[in-house]
Amino acid sequence: KQLLHAFEVLERQHKEQHSEFVKLYKDLEKRFEQSSEENQRLQSSVSSLTMQVNNLTQQLQSLEKQYSKSSR
Repeated sequence: KQLLHAFEVLERQHKEQHSEFVKLYKDLEKRFEQSSEENQRLQSSVSSLTMQVNNLTQQLQSLEKQYSKSSR
């Protein structure tokens, strides 16, 4: 009888631990997906900013050329 009770306690603990593990795993999976989406948005923003900086650099170089021609 004691052995059966010990087994039942062990089984219940195992089920609780398994349930907690599944819950934590799903939470981790959700966080990973959120991080991936955020990284995607950030990458897009960085790409956009890079293009803007490149355009501004070209404009500045063009202005420098115009200025150097007119100052001669």
